Amino acid sequence: YLIRQEFYIGYNGEKNSFEGHYDMLASEARTLCYIASAIKGNTAYFNGLARNIVKLKGNTLVSWSGTAFEYLMPQLFLSDCNGSLLTKSCKNIVKIMQKSRCSNVWGISESCYFEFNDDNSYKYSAFGVSSISLNGGKDRCVISPYSTALALKYSPKKAIANLKKLKDMGMNTSMGMYDAIDFTNGSNIVATLMTHHQGMCYGRR
Repeated sequence: YLIRQEFYIGYNGEKNSFEGHYDMLASEARTLCYIASAIKGNTAYFNGLARNIVKLKGNTLVSWSGTAFEYLMPQLFLSDCNGSLLTKSCKNIVKIMQKSRCSNVWGISESCYFEFNDDNSYKYSAFGVSSISLNGGKDRCVISPYSTALALKYSPKKAIANLKKLKDMGMNTSMGMYDAIDFTNGSNIVATLMTHHQGMCYGRR
């Protein structure tokens, strides 16, 4: 289902209507749109994604939340095109993240954080860089290791060094690294593991 050649995000059963739509190139939406364009034999889906930019490190695409996930996760499946705005934006987000540090470590994206729901599970939110986000930033300092793993493609030496620092902070387990460490009030490890985040760390081609 499409609106302005863009895929709907969801369906409201109570209202019996589709709601919202994927509209940003700098998001996970481009994976779906790329596949749909290949199947249908035209690029309307992919070309329909918005390419809003900010004058940051030259030009950088804007995303919904300014997270590593939006920029870097699709590039696990899609090839980079050197010199393109998209590839440049992926490289820029890594540089921007590296300057947005908490306790000398970096890597910001959507993840769990050190607050709890009524069932005692960790709360989850999108933490991103406000300067490239349509939604603005979150007033927390939460670092997720999988964000660094996604950055390995663009900054391998600094990413490996950052992962080692996170390991020294006690983030390693026998099943991978904990989902995040929350520096908002002290230094609190978010002691849970999420399968899809682990997959982005260890499922690289």
